[in-house]
Amino acid sequence: RVVVGPANYFSHPGSFNHLHDFFTDEQLSRAVWIYGKRAIAAAQTKLPPAFGLPGAKHILFRGHCSESDV
Repeated sequence: RVVVGPANYFSHPGSFNHLHDFFTDEQLSRAVWIYGKRAIAAAQTKLPPAFGLPGAKHILFRGHCSESDV
């Protein structure tokens, strides 16, 4: 399934606990993970195992998350 534009954006306390409500392990293994430096440091212990699989893409975003930047 191809979705144009941002398909799912989760940004609330406890959102990692609900990833499997929406995605399978196979889908998460191919996910594109976009994060800031501080955010990824804080999330390390909560990330699903699929985050570290070879098919997952990791993008460090160094900008400010304003509407014009994103």
